[in-house]
Amino acid sequence: MKQRSSSTYAVRALAWVGLTAVALLLASLLDPPIARVVARHPFGYSFDLYTLFRLAGYLPLWAVVSLAFIAIDAPNGWRAAWSRGGVLLTAVTLAGALAELLKLLVRRERPSADVAMYVFRPWRESPFSSSGLGWPSSHTAVAFAAVFVLCRLHPRATPVWLLVGAGCAFSRLTNNLHFLSDIVGGAMVGYIAARACLAVSRAPNSGERA
Repeated sequence: MKQRSSSTYAVRALAWVGLTAVALLLASLLDPPIARVVARHPFGYSFDLYTLFRLAGYLPLWAVVSLAFIAIDAPNGWRAAWSRGGVLLTAVTLAGALAELLKLLVRRERPSADVAMYVFRPWRESPFSSSGLGWPSSHTAVAFAAVFVLCRLHPRATPVWLLVGAGCAFSRLTNNLHFLSDIVGGAMVGYIAARACLAVSRAPNSGERA
């Protein structure tokens, strides 16, 4: 039984890696045409709506939400307090840190109005600054880490959480702030961070709560 479980896990892991590679490849192929279209015709929607979705990738926002969860669950003991707020805070922090580290390693700059192809920053230029670097999108990573954790904790609201994540991703694509592959990469970083934190904590979903 244990051998079958291990083999099943290995197959799922390989399938996930394969799907990840395909998604990144397709997104990379679409990067230049999408960047050119966005540069010529920026998406126009209300500043308030843009701000709403952009904030979904703002780590301090999720820190406040996490503290609220901790305050609500604290009377039931430290394990209960950790099961929602602690996991959420750890996941978004890990996702943001991983995204920033990958930016420094990959060093691919964001798209510009006149250049829709990839430009990589030399190591001698601002080696420890991620400003202006695009892959992966840190906002998207943080947003999707929160989304995947909340989908596990409160699955009945999954459509709402996914809408929040998709809105944040769209906000990063507008006005040539990121390539499509930046966003796909960020979502994957968020997923990895969320899965890691959920696996360690073994956080239950809402159906298992009293």
